[in-house]
Amino acid sequence: MTENCTDNDFDDDAFDALLEAHLNDSSNDQTNTTVSTCSNGSSSNKDEDEADPAFAAVHLNDSSNDETTTTASSCSNESSSNKDEEEADPCPICLGELPLNDGPNSTLMTCCGKFAHTKCVDEHLRFQKNQNMKFTDITCIMCRTLVSGSAEEEMARLQKWVEKGLHWAQQMMATDLCEKKDYVRSAELYLLSANQNNGVSQSCLGTMYDQGLGVEQSFVQAFHWYEKGAVEQHNDVAQYNLGSLYEDGQGCVQSLSKAVEFYKLSADQGNSQAQRKLAGLYSEGRGVEQSDEMAATLLAAAGPQACSLQ
Repeated sequence: MTENCTDNDFDDDAFDALLEAHLNDSSNDQTNTTVSTCSNGSSSNKDEDEADPAFAAVHLNDSSNDETTTTASSCSNESSSNKDEEEADPCPICLGELPLNDGPNSTLMTCCGKFAHTKCVDEHLRFQKNQNMKFTDITCIMCRTLVSGSAEEEMARLQKWVEKGLHWAQQMMATDLCEKKDYVRSAELYLLSANQNNGVSQSCLGTMYDQGLGVEQSFVQAFHWYEKGAVEQHNDVAQYNLGSLYEDGQGCVQSLSKAVEFYKLSADQGNSQAQRKLAGLYSEGRGVEQSDEMAATLLAAAGPQACSLQ
Protein backbone atom coordinates (compact mmCIF):
# COMPACT_ATOMS: atom_id res chain seq x y z
CA MET A 1 0.00 0.00 0.00
CA THR A 2 1.34 3.46 -0.93
CA GLU A 3 1.78 5.52 2.20
CA ASN A 4 1.48 9.25 1.48
CA CYS A 5 -0.14 10.19 4.76
CA THR A 6 1.96 11.66 7.52
CA ASP A 7 -0.85 12.74 9.85
CA ASN A 8 -0.34 10.92 13.15
CA ASP A 9 -4.07 11.21 13.86
CA PHE A 10 -4.81 8.78 11.05
CA ASP A 11 -5.09 5.25 12.36
CA ASP A 12 -3.37 3.16 9.69
CA ASP A 13 -4.28 -0.11 11.37
CA ALA A 14 -7.93 0.89 11.53
CA PHE A 15 -7.93 1.96 7.90
CA ASP A 16 -6.23 -1.23 6.74
CA ALA A 17 -8.70 -3.30 8.73
CA LEU A 18 -11.56 -1.37 7.15
CA LEU A 19 -10.16 -1.76 3.67
CA GLU A 20 -9.55 -5.45 4.19
CA ALA A 21 -13.11 -5.93 5.42
CA HIS A 22 -14.56 -3.96 2.52
CA LEU A 23 -12.30 -5.17 -0.24
CA ASN A 24 -11.62 -8.76 0.71
CA ASP A 25 -11.68 -11.12 -2.27
CA SER A 26 -13.33 -14.50 -2.46
CA SER A 27 -10.26 -16.67 -1.99
CA ASN A 28 -11.46 -18.29 1.26
CA ASP A 29 -11.18 -22.07 1.33
CA GLN A 30 -13.73 -24.29 2.97
CA THR A 31 -13.65 -27.98 3.81
CA ASN A 32 -15.84 -31.00 2.98
CA THR A 33 -18.75 -31.85 5.24
CA THR A 34 -22.21 -33.14 4.68
CA VAL A 35 -23.69 -29.67 4.80
CA SER A 36 -21.90 -26.57 5.96
CA THR A 37 -23.59 -23.55 7.46
CA CYS A 38 -24.05 -20.14 5.95
CA SER A 39 -21.57 -17.34 6.47
CA ASN A 40 -21.61 -13.75 5.28
CA GLY A 41 -23.11 -13.03 1.90
CA SER A 42 -24.84 -10.21 0.15
CA SER A 43 -27.21 -9.76 -2.73
CA SER A 44 -27.17 -7.61 -5.78
CA ASN A 45 -30.54 -5.91 -6.04
CA LYS A 46 -30.64 -2.18 -5.49
CA ASP A 47 -32.81 0.04 -3.34
CA GLU A 48 -33.62 3.70 -3.70
CA ASP A 49 -34.42 4.47 -0.05
CA GLU A 50 -32.68 7.20 1.87
CA ALA A 51 -29.34 6.69 3.58
CA ASP A 52 -28.93 5.61 7.17
CA PRO A 53 -26.37 7.50 9.27
CA ALA A 54 -23.32 5.31 8.76
CA PHE A 55 -21.42 3.40 6.17
CA ALA A 56 -20.39 -0.18 5.65
CA ALA A 57 -19.28 -1.80 2.40
CA VAL A 58 -19.90 -5.47 1.85
CA HIS A 59 -18.45 -7.39 -1.09
CA LEU A 60 -20.65 -9.37 -3.36
CA ASN A 61 -18.22 -12.22 -3.53
CA ASP A 62 -19.25 -15.11 -5.68
CA SER A 63 -19.10 -18.68 -4.53
CA SER A 64 -15.77 -19.46 -6.12
CA ASN A 65 -14.69 -20.00 -2.52
CA ASP A 66 -13.26 -23.45 -2.05
CA GLU A 67 -15.50 -25.66 0.02
CA THR A 68 -15.17 -29.20 1.25
CA THR A 69 -17.19 -31.80 -0.56
CA THR A 70 -20.48 -32.53 1.16
CA THR A 71 -24.09 -32.87 0.27
CA ALA A 72 -24.53 -29.11 0.39
CA SER A 73 -21.95 -26.40 0.31
CA SER A 74 -21.96 -23.27 2.43
CA CYS A 75 -23.30 -19.85 1.56
CA SER A 76 -20.09 -18.02 2.37
CA ASN A 77 -19.51 -14.56 0.91
CA GLU A 78 -21.67 -15.10 -2.09
CA SER A 79 -23.45 -12.76 -4.44
CA SER A 80 -27.12 -13.02 -5.23
CA SER A 81 -27.67 -13.09 -8.97
CA ASN A 82 -31.34 -12.12 -8.96
CA LYS A 83 -32.54 -12.08 -12.55
CA ASP A 84 -35.23 -9.46 -12.10
CA GLU A 85 -36.78 -7.86 -15.13
CA GLU A 86 -35.22 -4.53 -14.17
CA GLU A 87 -31.73 -3.82 -15.40
CA ALA A 88 -28.89 -2.97 -13.05
CA ASP A 89 -28.11 0.67 -12.38
CA PRO A 90 -24.67 1.89 -13.44
CA CYS A 91 -21.91 2.34 -10.89
CA PRO A 92 -22.74 5.66 -9.17
CA ILE A 93 -19.04 6.55 -8.96
CA CYS A 94 -17.73 5.94 -12.49
CA LEU A 95 -21.14 5.51 -14.23
CA GLY A 96 -19.80 2.35 -15.83
CA GLU A 97 -21.81 -0.82 -16.34
CA LEU A 98 -22.54 -2.67 -13.12
CA PRO A 99 -24.15 -6.07 -13.82
CA LEU A 100 -26.50 -7.49 -11.22
CA ASN A 101 -24.33 -10.58 -10.83
CA ASP A 102 -20.89 -8.99 -10.63
CA GLY A 103 -19.39 -11.16 -7.89
CA PRO A 104 -16.38 -9.70 -6.07
CA ASN A 105 -16.32 -6.73 -8.46
CA SER A 106 -19.32 -5.18 -6.69
CA THR A 107 -19.51 -3.60 -3.26
CA LEU A 108 -22.67 -2.80 -1.31
CA MET A 109 -22.86 0.27 0.93
CA THR A 110 -25.34 -0.37 3.70
CA CYS A 111 -25.52 3.31 4.58
CA CYS A 112 -27.35 4.21 1.39
CA GLY A 113 -28.15 0.81 -0.13
CA LYS A 114 -26.12 1.54 -3.26
CA PHE A 115 -23.86 -0.77 -5.23
CA ALA A 116 -20.61 0.32 -6.85
CA HIS A 117 -17.55 -1.22 -8.41
CA THR A 118 -15.25 -2.54 -5.70
CA LYS A 119 -12.32 -0.83 -7.45
CA CYS A 120 -14.13 2.53 -7.34
CA VAL A 121 -14.85 2.23 -3.62
CA ASP A 122 -11.25 1.16 -3.01
CA GLU A 123 -9.89 4.17 -4.89
CA HIS A 124 -12.23 6.52 -3.03
CA LEU A 125 -11.11 5.27 0.38
CA ARG A 126 -7.46 5.46 -0.57
CA PHE A 127 -7.89 8.94 -2.00
CA GLN A 128 -9.34 10.20 1.27
CA LYS A 129 -6.56 8.56 3.24
CA ASN A 130 -3.93 10.18 1.02
CA GLN A 131 -5.52 13.58 1.64
CA ASN A 132 -4.30 13.30 5.23
CA MET A 133 -7.84 12.81 6.44
CA LYS A 134 -8.43 11.32 9.86
CA PHE A 135 -9.91 7.84 9.87
CA THR A 136 -12.96 9.10 11.71
CA ASP A 137 -13.61 11.68 8.96
CA ILE A 138 -13.66 9.30 5.97
CA THR A 139 -17.10 9.28 4.35
CA CYS A 140 -19.18 7.38 1.82
CA ILE A 141 -18.83 8.99 -1.61
CA MET A 142 -22.57 8.67 -2.24
CA CYS A 143 -24.30 9.84 0.93
CA ARG A 144 -21.36 11.43 2.82
CA THR A 145 -21.98 9.42 5.95
CA LEU A 146 -19.02 8.30 8.04
CA VAL A 147 -17.16 5.07 7.40
CA SER A 148 -16.17 4.43 11.00
CA GLY A 149 -18.44 2.62 13.42
CA SER A 150 -18.60 -0.40 15.69
CA ALA A 151 -19.98 -3.79 14.72
CA GLU A 152 -23.02 -3.04 16.89
CA GLU A 153 -23.65 0.21 15.01
CA GLU A 154 -23.29 -1.58 11.70
CA MET A 155 -25.86 -4.21 12.68
CA ALA A 156 -28.22 -1.48 13.89
CA ARG A 157 -27.97 0.16 10.47
CA LEU A 158 -28.61 -3.17 8.78
CA GLN A 159 -31.67 -3.75 10.99
CA LYS A 160 -33.23 -0.57 9.60
CA TRP A 161 -33.02 -1.97 6.09
CA VAL A 162 -34.40 -5.30 7.31
CA GLU A 163 -37.41 -3.51 8.77
CA LYS A 164 -37.98 -1.91 5.36
CA GLY A 165 -38.29 -5.40 3.92
CA LEU A 166 -35.22 -5.26 1.66
CA HIS A 167 -34.17 -8.74 0.60
CA TRP A 168 -30.43 -8.11 0.63
CA ALA A 169 -30.61 -6.82 4.21
CA GLN A 170 -32.72 -9.81 5.26
CA GLN A 171 -30.15 -12.11 3.69
CA MET A 172 -27.21 -10.39 5.39
CA MET A 173 -28.92 -10.39 8.78
CA ALA A 174 -29.91 -14.04 8.34
CA THR A 175 -26.29 -14.88 7.61
CA ASP A 176 -25.12 -13.08 10.74
CA LEU A 177 -27.69 -14.96 12.83
CA CYS A 178 -26.67 -18.24 11.21
CA GLU A 179 -23.05 -17.61 12.22
CA LYS A 180 -24.28 -17.00 15.76
CA LYS A 181 -26.19 -20.31 15.59
CA ASP A 182 -29.57 -18.61 15.91
CA TYR A 183 -30.89 -20.90 13.22
CA VAL A 184 -34.62 -20.35 13.76
CA ARG A 185 -34.48 -16.58 13.24
CA SER A 186 -31.94 -17.06 10.47
CA ALA A 187 -34.26 -19.41 8.57
CA GLU A 188 -37.17 -16.99 8.99
CA LEU A 189 -35.21 -14.14 7.41
CA TYR A 190 -33.79 -16.35 4.65
CA LEU A 191 -37.37 -17.31 3.79
CA LEU A 192 -38.48 -13.66 3.57
CA SER A 193 -35.52 -12.88 1.35
CA ALA A 194 -35.84 -16.05 -0.75
CA ASN A 195 -39.46 -15.20 -1.48
CA GLN A 196 -38.17 -11.98 -3.04
CA ASN A 197 -36.02 -14.04 -5.44
CA ASN A 198 -32.72 -13.54 -3.62
CA GLY A 199 -30.55 -16.33 -5.02
CA VAL A 200 -28.18 -16.48 -2.06
CA SER A 201 -31.06 -16.78 0.39
CA GLN A 202 -32.65 -19.50 -1.71
CA SER A 203 -29.42 -21.45 -1.67
CA CYS A 204 -28.88 -20.90 2.06
CA LEU A 205 -32.48 -21.80 2.90
CA GLY A 206 -31.96 -25.00 0.94
CA THR A 207 -28.94 -25.69 3.12
CA MET A 208 -31.00 -25.08 6.27
CA TYR A 209 -33.55 -27.66 5.14
CA ASP A 210 -30.81 -29.99 3.93
CA GLN A 211 -29.21 -30.06 7.35
CA GLY A 212 -32.27 -29.37 9.50
CA LEU A 213 -31.01 -26.07 10.92
CA GLY A 214 -33.83 -24.00 12.41
CA VAL A 215 -36.37 -25.95 10.36
CA GLU A 216 -37.54 -29.55 10.15
CA GLN A 217 -35.09 -31.46 7.99
CA SER A 218 -36.52 -32.05 4.52
CA PHE A 219 -34.68 -33.04 1.36
CA VAL A 220 -37.84 -32.20 -0.59
CA GLN A 221 -37.77 -28.61 0.67
CA ALA A 222 -34.01 -28.46 0.20
CA PHE A 223 -34.46 -29.56 -3.41
CA HIS A 224 -37.20 -26.95 -3.92
CA TRP A 225 -35.05 -24.03 -2.77
CA TYR A 226 -31.86 -25.25 -4.44
CA GLU A 227 -33.78 -25.59 -7.70
CA LYS A 228 -35.15 -22.05 -7.47
CA GLY A 229 -31.71 -20.64 -6.77
CA ALA A 230 -30.04 -22.76 -9.43
CA VAL A 231 -32.53 -22.45 -12.27
CA GLU A 232 -34.14 -19.06 -11.72
CA GLN A 233 -31.23 -17.13 -10.21
CA HIS A 234 -28.29 -19.09 -11.66
CA ASN A 235 -26.61 -19.23 -8.25
CA ASP A 236 -23.56 -21.47 -8.59
CA VAL A 237 -23.71 -22.81 -5.02
CA ALA A 238 -27.35 -23.76 -5.48
CA GLN A 239 -26.42 -25.42 -8.76
CA TYR A 240 -23.73 -27.48 -7.05
CA ASN A 241 -26.04 -28.47 -4.19
CA LEU A 242 -28.84 -29.37 -6.58
CA GLY A 243 -26.43 -31.58 -8.47
CA SER A 244 -25.53 -33.31 -5.19
CA LEU A 245 -29.18 -34.08 -4.46
CA TYR A 246 -29.68 -35.44 -7.98
CA GLU A 247 -26.59 -37.60 -7.62
CA ASP A 248 -27.77 -39.08 -4.31
CA GLY A 249 -31.48 -39.16 -5.15
CA GLN A 250 -32.42 -37.07 -2.12
CA GLY A 251 -35.70 -35.17 -2.45
CA CYS A 252 -35.90 -36.15 -6.10
CA VAL A 253 -35.58 -39.06 -8.50
CA GLN A 254 -31.93 -39.99 -8.73
CA SER A 255 -30.36 -38.85 -11.98
CA LEU A 256 -26.64 -38.81 -12.60
CA SER A 257 -27.17 -37.02 -15.92
CA LYS A 258 -29.02 -34.17 -14.16
CA ALA A 259 -26.33 -34.09 -11.49
CA VAL A 260 -23.66 -33.68 -14.16
CA GLU A 261 -25.72 -30.96 -15.84
CA PHE A 262 -25.85 -28.82 -12.72
CA TYR A 263 -22.27 -29.58 -11.70
CA LYS A 264 -21.20 -28.28 -15.11
CA LEU A 265 -23.29 -25.11 -14.75
CA SER A 266 -21.73 -24.46 -11.37
CA ALA A 267 -18.20 -25.31 -12.52
CA ASP A 268 -18.56 -22.98 -15.50
CA GLN A 269 -19.11 -20.14 -13.01
CA GLY A 270 -15.84 -21.00 -11.28
CA ASN A 271 -17.21 -23.01 -8.35
CA SER A 272 -14.17 -25.03 -7.28
CA GLN A 273 -16.21 -27.61 -5.42
CA ALA A 274 -18.18 -28.40 -8.58
CA GLN A 275 -14.94 -28.48 -10.56
CA ARG A 276 -13.49 -31.05 -8.17
CA LYS A 277 -16.67 -33.11 -8.27
CA LEU A 278 -16.67 -33.14 -12.07
CA ALA A 279 -12.99 -34.03 -12.09
CA GLY A 280 -13.80 -37.11 -10.04
CA LEU A 281 -16.63 -38.09 -12.37
CA TYR A 282 -14.42 -37.70 -15.45
CA SER A 283 -11.67 -39.70 -13.77
CA GLU A 284 -14.09 -42.54 -13.01
CA GLY A 285 -16.16 -42.22 -16.18
CA ARG A 286 -19.39 -41.84 -14.19
CA GLY A 287 -22.13 -39.94 -16.02
CA VAL A 288 -19.57 -38.67 -18.52
CA GLU A 289 -17.09 -40.21 -20.93
CA GLN A 290 -13.94 -41.11 -19.02
CA SER A 291 -11.21 -38.56 -19.59
CA ASP A 292 -8.07 -38.12 -17.53
CA GLU A 293 -7.37 -34.96 -19.53
CA MET A 294 -10.67 -33.35 -18.53
CA ALA A 295 -10.15 -34.44 -14.93
CA ALA A 296 -6.72 -32.80 -14.85
CA THR A 297 -8.04 -29.62 -16.47
CA LEU A 298 -10.83 -29.30 -13.91
CA LEU A 299 -8.49 -29.96 -11.00
CA ALA A 300 -6.15 -27.27 -12.27
CA ALA A 301 -9.06 -24.84 -12.56
CA ALA A 302 -10.17 -25.68 -9.02
CA GLY A 303 -6.89 -24.46 -7.60
CA PRO A 304 -3.85 -25.76 -5.71
CA GLN A 305 -5.85 -27.51 -2.99
CA ALA A 306 -7.50 -29.69 -5.62
CA CYS A 307 -4.28 -31.40 -6.69
CA SER A 308 -5.77 -34.84 -6.00
CA LEU A 309 -9.16 -36.46 -5.96
CA GLN A 310 -8.80 -37.66 -2.37
